[in-house]
Amino acid sequence: MTIVHQILPTLKYGDAIGHHTMAIWDLLHAKDRRSRIYAINIDPRYARAAHRFQNYEDQPGNVLIYHYAIGSELTHFIRTLTHTRVVVYYHNITPAHFMVDVSPSLAVSLRQGREELRQLSSLPNVVHAIAASDYNRLELLDAGFRDVDVGHYLIDLEQLDKGAQTLSARQIREQISADADALKLVFVGRVVPNKCQHDLVHLVQYYRQLIDAKIQLWLVGSFGDAGIYVARLCMLITRYGLDAQVKLVGPVGPDNGLAAYYQSADAFVCMSEHEGFCVPLIEAMHFGLPVLAYESTGVPFTMGDAGVLFREKRFDMVAETLARLRADAAMRSRLIEGQRQRIKAFEIKTTRTKLVQLLDRLSAE
Repeated sequence: MTIVHQILPTLKYGDAIGHHTMAIWDLLHAKDRRSRIYAINIDPRYARAAHRFQNYEDQPGNVLIYHYAIGSELTHFIRTLTHTRVVVYYHNITPAHFMVDVSPSLAVSLRQGREELRQLSSLPNVVHAIAASDYNRLELLDAGFRDVDVGHYLIDLEQLDKGAQTLSARQIREQISADADALKLVFVGRVVPNKCQHDLVHLVQYYRQLIDAKIQLWLVGSFGDAGIYVARLCMLITRYGLDAQVKLVGPVGPDNGLAAYYQSADAFVCMSEHEGFCVPLIEAMHFGLPVLAYESTGVPFTMGDAGVLFREKRFDMVAETLARLRADAAMRSRLIEGQRQRIKAFEIKTTRTKLVQLLDRLSAE
């Protein structure tokens, strides 16, 4: 009888890949309680489902979903399996050049990840691949994979909605609404070079100097991967004199009031130059927040024809668009309605049904 397990380098709490892995585990565990997650590093909050990868038993009939986003010793481990059929679930790999001067060791792992991806495509025990987005599917095909399905993230917007009722969320809304007249921008994502939070700071400076001095930017996301970049970002904020306007608030999860940042903002602006999918785009659309995003990598695949996509980082044009959206209620309403239509493609009932079908197929093969 086929048992489907999962493996990944790090099972991290509050991380998009970690959340998705646990969501898949819930689906698998409901059908077969023997399904397990294996990892190198495991957050204690996931101990109920996860085990050290060294404890994995290579047995006939096993299918192992390898969540792939960085190079690690797991790729060598996959090569040693003789009885297990492996399915690569690709979440994308950040190009190493973004991290070279802020985290050289991470850059090495990212470069290793790109190299190993092509190696995985030719391993005899790798029988299938799943891409977390349509953009990721193109990268898998380019890496040599032939049989590739798309399994979008299970985005639990109901959990976000529930978190909006917490005490933390109420406190966040009160804090942000203190200056009722200011234009309030938000971006959610790890504070790393490819996310380009520095360009959002440049945007705020442009808007403040040439359009309206009353503007705020809330940057929500963890600082763990690139401390040098965080330090440079803080120096830029101080150099512009924006310490009161730009706030780095660190990681905030759905249970801790993440929804409040979306609810309290006037727009979500993304300057990122590399995204495999970018879940916060969908979260912002869910809360009726106008989304403006740089047209790069996976972003246009997620946005579709919704929101505002810009191909150049013209701070003047983006700032003027923000001002127009604030002044023109009809324009804003049209934009939000288009976004509401777009997120229907990512409703969890739709993505869960597709994913269940994929998992059933893996179990039946």
